[in-house]
Amino acid sequence: MFPRAFLLLVLIAAIMITVSGAEKVSATTDQDEFIPAIIDLADVGFEARTINHIEGRHTTQLPTATVLKKTAPQFAAPDSTVQFEITVANYAAQTHTFWLEETRPADLSYLSGDDALNYDTATRRISWSGRVEAAHLDYRIEPSGFQLPYIDLGAHGLPNHCEHFTADNAHCNDVTMTFNLGSLGYSMTLYGSPQRRLTLSDNGLIFGAPDTVIGAHFRPKMLPSWHAPNFIIAPLWQDINLSNSGRWHSAILQGYIDGHDVFYVQWHDAPHTNQPDLTTRFAIVFVLDGVGEANGQIFFIYDHISNPNLLESEGYTIGIEDRMGARGLTYAYAPCCGDWGIPQGHPPESGTVLQLRPTLLNPDAAFTRTFTYTAKVNAGLDDTIISTVTATSDSACQDPNLSTNLKWTFLLL
Repeated sequence: MFPRAFLLLVLIAAIMITVSGAEKVSATTDQDEFIPAIIDLADVGFEARTINHIEGRHTTQLPTATVLKKTAPQFAAPDSTVQFEITVANYAAQTHTFWLEETRPADLSYLSGDDALNYDTATRRISWSGRVEAAHLDYRIEPSGFQLPYIDLGAHGLPNHCEHFTADNAHCNDVTMTFNLGSLGYSMTLYGSPQRRLTLSDNGLIFGAPDTVIGAHFRPKMLPSWHAPNFIIAPLWQDINLSNSGRWHSAILQGYIDGHDVFYVQWHDAPHTNQPDLTTRFAIVFVLDGVGEANGQIFFIYDHISNPNLLESEGYTIGIEDRMGARGLTYAYAPCCGDWGIPQGHPPESGTVLQLRPTLLNPDAAFTRTFTYTAKVNAGLDDTIISTVTATSDSACQDPNLSTNLKWTFLLL
């Protein structure tokens, strides 16, 4: 392993040559979007951390809000009988009504199925509708069992995000920037939904989707809260002003966590608006396209808080909530600006790493429905049969990830 001082010197030299700032792209929302810079830490000898063990009985990877699964033998012979199984799972916040539909191809004759299924012989359409309970997936926030390093991207040559605002003599205060991770093929799972855009606020929080941002400045609040804004990830939400000092950076880091790229956002020596001598250094790490235990993982890293007592008196929030403000958790909180509220917890000590992991809070809930039916194969040899099953819910207008479809390809022997 390289000595730390040597690694820092090598990292500075390499990244200043190879890394550029976030590139501005055409917006698909009402605000500009940016493509994040990418840094491969392996090129400079950085040793990736491993997060291959997660404690907890009910930890689970978060799939999309609606999971639709269809199983059957991969191959079948002409004139044979095969059994199909379709499962719909509700990983949303509330119980929902679902509609399941599949039109059978002519090469598969429907024979029989569960009593709950409806079959129309004229259209060869299988359908079902009914209520499915919520799985109540949420996040747990607790000290991490393994350490992740705080990396100062600015010291390594990455431009300060505030340069996008101060270049035109504007202030870097109460501003946001939306980063399009999907433009590089990345996504981040939040509360069961893949997010390809994350909106950063200079005030120490991130919004899970651009459309949840209403204005730029809000007072820290307990999470979850039905009051806007929602879909908040808050490593250290406070009133920050980066116009004259402090820095704000982000990048996709490769080689930071073994086997996973991450989106790393950092606030460095960020001064409080009302108390410029109160500065904080902290970062948030999103595991991108995670699989298994890493899916949906988030980490909060705290390098230094200059005056924790003053931060408590000015107000802050550490926590997370979903798009609707229905699920979430506050790890620590203190009200600001004369707001009513009971303080909870305290600012983390320097060197603290908090782990946010998706957890199934009620594993015994009936959040899945499974149906089976049998059909006869009428196709000939070497034919391919394709059928598509679709699931929608009564909340699809609020969350498009609650609508999904699955195409099934059936090969004949």
